[in-house]
Amino acid sequence: LAWIPRSLEPPKADAPLEDFVPSLLLTSPSARFFVLYLHSNAEDLGRCRSFCTVLRTQFQVHVLAVEYPGYGVCPGDQASEGTVVE
Repeated sequence: LAWIPRSLEPPKADAPLEDFVPSLLLTSPSARFFVLYLHSNAEDLGRCRSFCTVLRTQFQVHVLAVEYPGYGVCPGDQASEGTVVE
């Protein structure tokens, strides 16, 4: 599990978890390509990990899966249909 800063500004040492997005990075030693995986509704990184592992192995690619606010370990509320997200 990797925590990616939400901002391009360097994070402070005591920055709260709300300033980061949890993600899953699976690397492949022979990869030439990078896949950004966005899971479906009612899933989280834990539920899609096995699928991402299959993607990495089958296609020999790096895989980065990111979590949405309010899902899994990502702090925040789930967005409603009318919400505009940055």
